[in-house]
Amino acid sequence: MTNTDLSFDEREISNELDVPVLVINDLVALGHAFNVDDSSVLKPIGESDAIRSNETRAIACAGTGLGMAIFPSHKKGRGVVPSEGGHVRIATVDAYERELVDAAEQELGLQAVTWEHFLSGPDSSTYTVPLRRLGK
Repeated sequence: MTNTDLSFDEREISNELDVPVLVINDLVALGHAFNVDDSSVLKPIGESDAIRSNETRAIACAGTGLGMAIFPSHKKGRGVVPSEGGHVRIATVDAYERELVDAAEQELGLQAVTWEHFLSGPDSSTYTVPLRRLGK
């Protein structure tokens, strides 16, 4: 249902089906599936090779959108928090990156492009246009 105008109401669905209904973000569902301390399915990113059960974790998934979820650790275990991290505007660090982002904004007719525009969904080929335009 990413990037659509579809809307619905949990209560209406619950009343129609006569069962409890809870609608959750797709990455929250995926997060609950991966919210484990099993080192055979978890791989650390960075210098450490250790998986620590008390540390905050995150998951990102590129598809029709760029979904993200965070797993903060707390006394009762670990929760799953949805995020709209894919909607974060791209921050550039040098002139070359600024050129790429400017070209993508022109191509898409937007005032700001986000990570979702570059990494997922129907605009995921966005980065090739500025590269061609800049002759890179």
